[in-house]
Amino acid sequence: MTRVFRGMVAAGCLALLSGCIAQRSISTLPPSPDAAGALKGLQFRVAAVEGNNPVGASVDNLQQGLVATYPGLFTDDLTAIPVVVRVAGETDQQIIGAILTGLTLGIVPLPAHTGHRMEVGVTPWSINGATAPESVVRYKRTDHGWMTIFTPLGLIPMPGRSDIPRMSGIAMDEAGMTSYAATQTAFSMRELQRAVVVA
Repeated sequence: MTRVFRGMVAAGCLALLSGCIAQRSISTLPPSPDAAGALKGLQFRVAAVEGNNPVGASVDNLQQGLVATYPGLFTDDLTAIPVVVRVAGETDQQIIGAILTGLTLGIVPLPAHTGHRMEVGVTPWSINGATAPESVVRYKRTDHGWMTIFTPLGLIPMPGRSDIPRMSGIAMDEAGMTSYAATQTAFSMRELQRAVVVA
């Protein structure tokens, strides 16, 4: 029993030394309108994806997501109106919280955030090959987080709204970190799909 107890204590100490993390994510993108009804039966398909594209979207994965989520508006039918989607973004970080946490030797969790400013433009092609003016929507996704070392305080869920399930865990938990990263990636793709419809 003593060996088991010592092993548990050692594992707990290792977990604390690796860091405890909590995160949440929010977006300023408005809800998608009833575009299918507003456009009276028109259907579209993604013909190209341009821009610096920080989301990592391709014609295939964006088209598949749009068809699955907005089947009345997007289709794989080649007679549908082709659209060019331009995806541009930049990232800014506010790390003062992380710096202050470092000054407490990693004991006190203080919030930091990473902002992803996105611009999505949609340009439809008409039947005769002419392009219509680009329609643009801008939004920002912000990932808030904090981290501690030596104490479990970093496991406290971050307060405030979150558009995806909050995460709190141990940095050495590779499966947990990978799972949350996948959740954030899926959230980014859903936001992009909605931005295309909003635009």
